[in-house]
Amino acid sequence: SGVYESAESRIDRGAGRRLLSNGKNSAGIGAYAHLFAVVPGREGTKGKGIMLIRRMEERDVRQAAALEAAHFSDPWTENAFLETLRLDYAHYYVAEAEMEEQSVPSEEGKGCHVIGICGLRDIAGEGEITNVSVDIRYRRKGVAAAMLKRVLEDGAKLGIEAFTLEVRRGNLPAVRLYEKFGFAQEGVRRDFYENPREDALIMWKRQESDGTITTVFANGVHV
Repeated sequence: SGVYESAESRIDRGAGRRLLSNGKNSAGIGAYAHLFAVVPGREGTKGKGIMLIRRMEERDVRQAAALEAAHFSDPWTENAFLETLRLDYAHYYVAEAEMEEQSVPSEEGKGCHVIGICGLRDIAGEGEITNVSVDIRYRRKGVAAAMLKRVLEDGAKLGIEAFTLEVRRGNLPAVRLYEKFGFAQEGVRRDFYENPREDALIMWKRQESDGTITTVFANGVHV
């Protein structure tokens, strides 16, 4: 956790800096813990214990900003999300759950709320993954892995052949998650982060010579 870039500078620089979910087990990426079943797209039926991964819409910005404000000292504002959603190269997603407890009221209905967010920016055919965040109450339940999986799948459909992100050197749970998805470290930004000051690892997931984009789940992912 800690203080990251301001919302304004993150809009301009657009790198994936903040996947803070942690933990894993051997259940595998398809298991998503006992609380959740992942429903593809918007057509799924949401019910108690169901998680839906869908594109972020303007009606979600209040909850997305509230999620960031609850966990970060320099959160994105509602306007920052709105501005980003209007960019033709920005593709943002939410993980929405229908649960008994709800910290931020949803405009869609009682009990539905955003528990995770994740963004993808298509920059000249390369995908920058950014704004990955999961409600602390729903970590270690496969939420981050489900969002990342959807983002990579949709990015491939857009013709993106390489994905990049940045992560704190000491954020080992995030680094391990990215490695499970086929990312590898290719560089370091010295003292990039502040409060506390820390290096940023630059990670890439690139297309193989045969045209495939690899994703490896040797021991399963459950984050």
